[in-house]
Amino acid sequence: MNIVPVAMAEASYKDRYIVSLSELRETGKIVPFPGSRRIAPPSPIDPEKQARIDRLREAIGQGQAARSYGVVPFGAQGIDSALPWGGLPRGRLHALAGPFGDGTVFGVGSALAGRLAGAEGIVLWCRPRHGAGLADAPYGPGLARFGLPPDRLFLVETRRPVDALWAMEEGLRCPDMAAVIGEGLSPDLTATRRLQLAAESRGVTALLLSAGGAAPVRSAAVTAWWAEGTVEPGARWRLALQRCQGGAPGEWKVSWDDETLSFRLAAPLADRPVPATRAG
Repeated sequence: MNIVPVAMAEASYKDRYIVSLSELRETGKIVPFPGSRRIAPPSPIDPEKQARIDRLREAIGQGQAARSYGVVPFGAQGIDSALPWGGLPRGRLHALAGPFGDGTVFGVGSALAGRLAGAEGIVLWCRPRHGAGLADAPYGPGLARFGLPPDRLFLVETRRPVDALWAMEEGLRCPDMAAVIGEGLSPDLTATRRLQLAAESRGVTALLLSAGGAAPVRSAAVTAWWAEGTVEPGARWRLALQRCQGGAPGEWKVSWDDETLSFRLAAPLADRPVPATRAG
């Protein structure tokens, strides 16, 4: 498993240096949750036993008052007012999908990560080295326009998708993280429940990004979105809320404001009469 800090300068982007997860922990960048000394993915356990543990954890969580870690608004009133929380709730799992090969998912995900991180937060980006729907490695200078300086982004690349899920869960249990992104992963319901529980435990937000064009699957994500590009004037992306706990689906045409680092709703096109033409 490699963890690669993304370089800021375009010229030095290819000269990324690699450090181990244990080294990051020693420097305080990644802090394991109390009582844990694991520095490698754990050995797999019996699926039935794991399922019983997950059901028990979920039952315990439902019996307690839900923790609130605040929200991060999109900055577009139409979207924020449609969400029950007035924005995207922190410390929860959110899923974002899009058409195969469409980079919109990663643009929107980077923008959300930037708003979650704010001025000082750290973001952990986890992905397998190979897989369907994977984009190129996050590009340092391009991330800066979304309010996410590359020196506050750590890229984790793994050999297997299951290892990337493990890295996500570990990152979500680290309170120093503002957000943890998982790219190119297709976790089942049990895996997303684990991610949701980990996010709630420390208030770190999880974002699952997928540009595989697949239909939504059963998931414990609090919100599920679909994002794709659009050529309509004044708009850059079409953002659709497909599922939301306590809310209703919706759809918006949006763009990104580089100055305010926020989403902006595209102005509706005005209906204008076609001017009459004079006969020759």
